[in-house]
Amino acid sequence: MQEKRLNEIQNYLKNHEICTYEELREYCDVSLSTIKRDIDFLDAEGRLLRIRGGARRLPSDPSSLAQEQQPIEMLKYEPNLDRIAKKACELVTNNDIVFLGSGVTVAHMVRHLSGFKYLTVITNSIYVMQEAFHYNIDVMMIGGMLNRGTMSYSGIQSINQLKGLNANIAFMSCNGIAISHGITNSSEVEGDVKKVAIQISGNSVLLVDHNKFDKISLHTIAEMKDISTVITNKTPDFRYIKEANDGHTELIVVDEEV
Repeated sequence: MQEKRLNEIQNYLKNHEICTYEELREYCDVSLSTIKRDIDFLDAEGRLLRIRGGARRLPSDPSSLAQEQQPIEMLKYEPNLDRIAKKACELVTNNDIVFLGSGVTVAHMVRHLSGFKYLTVITNSIYVMQEAFHYNIDVMMIGGMLNRGTMSYSGIQSINQLKGLNANIAFMSCNGIAISHGITNSSEVEGDVKKVAIQISGNSVLLVDHNKFDKISLHTIAEMKDISTVITNKTPDFRYIKEANDGHTELIVVDEEV
């Protein structure tokens, strides 16, 4: 009886590339739970594809399926950035609500957060979400308009969502930092998300590679005095040390790998 019903489902899919559980329930005249079990079984057997809310027939060209299921490019591990990220995680404690912004350096933090308990991570970064999934960390994802260059969400939807939340600490990166123009970002909308993150946290941390000093990008998102802590991997020019001291910003330099 079950095999007959399974064949009926496959025959139905020959004429309908995608169908819902409800369509199949009516077609086979069985309960919804029975149809769901059948779909799970056929998916495990490799006879169809289970999708959200229903099923899809297998493509005639298997290579097209592989292309469709190709994941987002994984975060590439970079030792210099990882040392900055690892140092940043020393500022996190159990039970914290942590905002992790866009940027590769910030995404490197996730692997070092897996040992913390009862951590809540808020992010607009797909890289952070991807890493968090890999390390089994719960994440609250902020939506909006996707920037494919940085693989992060921004825009008015992101800002409105973030304004309704609270965080103990916010970690972010930038495209440039200069005495004359402060902390700058190439994207205005991404910069606006970072501005809100600074506001809702009250404790903001900038992760910046030493190559970003004396660089100016298009939009200023903050002055150094607006940031609680700056973490970099090489001692910057004395002007930045003075700027940090004057603004009561902690400057942390991670030792370079020999």
